[in-house]
Amino acid sequence: MRCSILVLVYLLLVGTNALAADAESEAAVQIGQLNEAYVTAFNRRDAAKVGALFGEDGDFTLLTGDTIGGRDSITAAHASFFAGNPQAKISGEQTSCRFLLPTIAIATGKWEVKHGPSEFSAAGVWATVLKRTEGTWKYEAMRLMVPENPSP
Repeated sequence: MRCSILVLVYLLLVGTNALAADAESEAAVQIGQLNEAYVTAFNRRDAAKVGALFGEDGDFTLLTGDTIGGRDSITAAHASFFAGNPQAKISGEQTSCRFLLPTIAIATGKWEVKHGPSEFSAAGVWATVLKRTEGTWKYEAMRLMVPENPSP
């Protein structure tokens, strides 16, 4: 009987870990889709859709170190950028996603911006803090960075 209880507890723990791993895997896919949605909205120059990917109090830190706070301000900043950079396009790749809690994650990746079809402008890395509320992931913080000594 005692052995049966231990086996049952073990199976419950293993099963719980497997369910948690499946939930994390699904959440990682959703976060990847959020990052793809950012690239798509940016390249379509849709500031409203970019802004909608951020939490109400989200913030966005630019390469200059300036931080834009709040979804409305992030939307306005992107609209202004698009107006001044009509040919800007971005590409990006998520390189990691780590969960601090089931509803809080940190994702990092690489980005590149071109201001014309063949004109290279800038490349670097990004880091985001994301929060899931009511089943939807949003950016709570996004940081763009250019490494001091980029590797080739």
